[in-house]
Amino acid sequence: EAAVESYQNQKGGKDDATGTDVSIDFLKARRLLCEANILVAEALLACPRGEDVVTSETGDVLVKAGEILDYTQGYYDKARDELQETVFLMGKIATGTESEEFRLEKENVCYCAQMLGGVGNMLADKEGGEQEKHGEPPDAKKPKTG
Repeated sequence: EAAVESYQNQKGGKDDATGTDVSIDFLKARRLLCEANILVAEALLACPRGEDVVTSETGDVLVKAGEILDYTQGYYDKARDELQETVFLMGKIATGTESEEFRLEKENVCYCAQMLGGVGNMLADKEGGEQEKHGEPPDAKKPKTG
């Protein structure tokens, strides 16, 4: 246990108020989770319109053609929420360090935010195209279910 405490103290440790991890390693893990969700959303947006997303090995359907934008929106929303938490954590860590490792991670978080913005723009363009295809004005929002 002493080794774990020593490691936490070196890397940032726990927030006294909330008990959450505020280490640079945890910041990196959160950013990577955000990036993974962004990459899935980008991959779904790159799929051909009107075709199911299937595995190349077995041909199993992963996402039906009509559900691609909904799944993409879900991954985008997860990435956006995770980025928000990552930036909040970055602010907590910033009050205690300005190491080179933190500076590099801060740059990576900023790049992640740019990636997320790009996906958001592509998603909005695709949704607008779908609405026009169905005769709806581009500003009309689909009601959320669930």
